[in-house]
Amino acid sequence: MTYRVFNFVYRKTSETLRRLRAFARIAPWWGERGEPPRFAPHDPWPGSTERGRAMLAGLYALRGEQIRFGRNCWSPAKASPQILAALHDFDWLRDLDATGDKNALNIMQMMVEDWLLAAPHFPPDIARLAARIDVCGHRLFMLLAWYPRLTQANSRLARLLRTSLVEHGMQLRQSRLNPQPEATPEPRLRPNIPAVAMMRALCGWLAYELCLAKPLSPGGTYPGPENFGKERDKVLQMLQDRIPQLYFPDGGQISRSPMAQAEILRGLVTCRDLFRQARLPIPPSVQNGLDRMAPALRFFRHGDGGLALFQDSIAGDSAGLDLVLAQSQSLGEAPRSLPHSGYERLAQGPMVVMMDCAAPPPSDIHPLAHASTFAIEASIGTERVITNCGAWFGPHTEWWQAARRSAAHSGLTIEDKDTAEFREVGGIGRRPTIADKRRNENDQGVWVEASHDFYQIKFGVTHQRRLFLAANGLDLRGEDIIQGAEAHYFAIRFHIHPVVEINLDAAENCAYLRLGSGAMWRFRSVGGSLSDAETVYLGMDGEKRRARQLVIEGLMTAPTTQIKWALQATTG
Repeated sequence: MTYRVFNFVYRKTSETLRRLRAFARIAPWWGERGEPPRFAPHDPWPGSTERGRAMLAGLYALRGEQIRFGRNCWSPAKASPQILAALHDFDWLRDLDATGDKNALNIMQMMVEDWLLAAPHFPPDIARLAARIDVCGHRLFMLLAWYPRLTQANSRLARLLRTSLVEHGMQLRQSRLNPQPEATPEPRLRPNIPAVAMMRALCGWLAYELCLAKPLSPGGTYPGPENFGKERDKVLQMLQDRIPQLYFPDGGQISRSPMAQAEILRGLVTCRDLFRQARLPIPPSVQNGLDRMAPALRFFRHGDGGLALFQDSIAGDSAGLDLVLAQSQSLGEAPRSLPHSGYERLAQGPMVVMMDCAAPPPSDIHPLAHASTFAIEASIGTERVITNCGAWFGPHTEWWQAARRSAAHSGLTIEDKDTAEFREVGGIGRRPTIADKRRNENDQGVWVEASHDFYQIKFGVTHQRRLFLAANGLDLRGEDIIQGAEAHYFAIRFHIHPVVEINLDAAENCAYLRLGSGAMWRFRSVGGSLSDAETVYLGMDGEKRRARQLVIEGLMTAPTTQIKWALQATTG
């Protein structure tokens, strides 16, 4: 017992001394300059002003959810993981500042001071969230960006912030940007994608090291305090090592999530801007990442400007995507195919079709990966027609899981079983193997086909999907080929966007789809019974919308079952 007490006291004392030494190294410079160097944060994101005005009225709104905003609001009982993370990463500083209101600064100072004083007393689950590297890193970035504003005529807050900034920086240094998943995670705290968490933490760490650097002369380099050269080298090496690991050679993000693609690209823009403002050369890894990932982000956009709903993504804000692509300064066009990422894009005339042609990513890359192999989405002009359900970021874990199932995607299932194994402890277990993936283009149109074997072990079944989009973009045809010796039940789902009206003609085994613009398209099928059923659309921020789906179902006929379907323009 005596040894344990001694060891505990020794560790706590050592930690305190390390913090004092770290602060002692930067304290003389802070006393000399009065504040860290200024660096310009990003332009306000679309919706910042509206969110800021709501906060001035005492409400924090995010993705359709509202909570009380004010002192001691840091652990609301029924808040979603998304809004909890946003509260603690201080992204709301940008929103409040964007209002231009004379009271905004007072509220910003009050809330930051309240958080600094309350942090040691947070409940365990909130403390874990606040210490998560993505939340901590973004909070550090925001505090540094708004430090000059926050410390205006507020010496007490300036003293608190100086100590807190050092503690934040030390936490990121010690983490080495490695997310440590909880053995038994808190159910209401939704896990983040590790690559996204690492990118946000990296931006905060980089800002910390650059802002604590003291320029020798105007326009000169930033050697900073006595240990800054070593720490800067660590950051540069981290950028060089980690950034190329975030994306495939085709530019797609390794989690295969379009939302993660946008978030990582935004982080790379932040890193590049930090180097520019510090008058330091931009590392090749940052510039190469921008050049590769920006075109891949364009790949995932439908005609309405939003993202495809694959792998835990929602459509997002098209204006925000426009902004991050403009900030990337990359002019590369959307590629036709992302072969390493496992996506195909068929774009002809007014129609854009995307198909997931790969297995879901493993759990260590994407904790909430979706079983969406061979799922498709289709949009016509600026209108979505065939879609996936999307993703849910609210507090109810059952919705997180439901959106991951194969039935929540526009694809085929056998006996209502998923196309990947969901483990009871979380994550993805056994995954399908993709074979015979091919793409062909000519004057008639574009063909894509692939097959997978996930159902082989349990049912002795293989599935092959073929797509064809005519050159005029008015004729999409599909064929699902199921091979197996036994008669198993199959269902092919096509989730239809809520705006589209469905008129089913059971006698003709077809359905007429009226788009929001009034245009009429006919969906017809051969090889199974066509019906419609209820579904839910989760593609919008914080919304669950009722929708309909078309379902082709039946029993297999040995040894091969062919189901053909088509979506074609009509004047009827």
